[in-house]
Amino acid sequence: MAVRGFFEYRVREGCREDYLHLVAKLRAKRGAAGYVSYSVSESIEQKNRFVETFLLPSLEEYREREAKLLNDPETAHLMHSLDSLIDGGQSAKKVWFFTELDFLA
Repeated sequence: MAVRGFFEYRVREGCREDYLHLVAKLRAKRGAAGYVSYSVSESIEQKNRFVETFLLPSLEEYREREAKLLNDPETAHLMHSLDSLIDGGQSAKKVWFFTELDFLA
């Protein structure tokens, strides 16, 4: 069953430009890895708050693709650099996965 993933976090004050540069590169990497409808959105109400969203066939598929991305040194560096820009670090990043309801069933 397809899943939609969400990563939500706040970027530290003064790091927005570095973040935008970094997340653009990471977006390209995730797109090339097959993340469907991958997007990054910025809150209009909360300064420096961002959400990444994407679709994948399953949670297992997400785990496999993330593991492959982390095995690539350049991508791993981008991901760790992004975590360093998050206010509170990686542990402050909220991660959710949802499946779409089937109202026709």
